[in-house]
Amino acid sequence: MEEKKLPEGLPEGINLLGNGIKAINEMGLKVYSVLVDDVISGQIKEEEKIERVMDGLISFGDIPEFVELYRKLCRYLYPRYPQLVGEHVSMFLKDFMPNDEEENE
Repeated sequence: MEEKKLPEGLPEGINLLGNGIKAINEMGLKVYSVLVDDVISGQIKEEEKIERVMDGLISFGDIPEFVELYRKLCRYLYPRYPQLVGEHVSMFLKDFMPNDEEENE
């Protein structure tokens, strides 16, 4: 993940919070990288489990490294589960890609 430094002079609690969030994101990236590899390698085959992995990745959708993992998984899954992938991509776009109408409000 890209190294981001917190601005100096912030209260200690803010620095601790920021560092905690960063650590959670790094741990999440490690866990989801393994899960995506497990889906691609066939170790995770059940559609419900695959959907949970996709749901989890969406919750990190504002972090570029997670978006890349999500794309990788969707590209792999699309031939087998086009409806599932389509529904999840629609959710992702709704949550993280504002449309023109929302920007103009």
